[in-house]
Amino acid sequence: MDAQQYVAGSPAPWSGRDTLSGVGLALAGALVLLGVGALASRAGLLSDVARTLVAVTLLEVLLLAVAWFFAVRKRRLSLRALGFRTAGVGAQLGLPLLVLLASISLSGLVILLVRTLGVEALLPPDTPDLLRGAMPMQYAAVIGVVVFLAPLAEEVFFRGFVLQGLLHSLGPWGAVVASAALFSVSHGAIGLLIPTFVLGLLLGWLFLRAGSIWACFTAHAFQNALALSLAR
Repeated sequence: MDAQQYVAGSPAPWSGRDTLSGVGLALAGALVLLGVGALASRAGLLSDVARTLVAVTLLEVLLLAVAWFFAVRKRRLSLRALGFRTAGVGAQLGLPLLVLLASISLSGLVILLVRTLGVEALLPPDTPDLLRGAMPMQYAAVIGVVVFLAPLAEEVFFRGFVLQGLLHSLGPWGAVVASAALFSVSHGAIGLLIPTFVLGLLLGWLFLRAGSIWACFTAHAFQNALALSLAR
């Protein structure tokens, strides 16, 4: 496929091997960050909030770097290949709003069902680690990471890079489900598995529909901002 004719949301020019290698590299990097964080915690370096903030920031930067290397630098493509392209007003605003409302509604139903069944382990954590004991300046940094950096990095990696890379072998819905599962597991907490999987499915659909990473970023950023506000 001619790299210049490539349209985001189509089967990617990069191979399935590149996609798996990228996922493996991101996983290895995350494990290294966890190890370094554990050592820093034992040594008493920085506060809990500062350590978590630094670790999350580095992880998001790692996701961006992996996606850029395998999809842009290695294949000599532009950033458009990862979804950095404009979309219509409906795709840029209307569809993200629809996804946000659907995510909130479905997540609320899941939480209600979990509470009804009494499975406390599947409930989302009340207060994110980044907020425990955060000072005003730290909270401002948390907003920057959670509302802007994290949605951008995760949409570029999980939708722009992984989802498109899996379209060859899994087809549209298989790629959406697989990328949503990886997106869900990446959040770590058991109580976040179901809500983030549902959000991942919706964002995958949105990306294929809009063909733009910005539509997914908009929905994801508002979702994180809402969750952060409620937790605060």
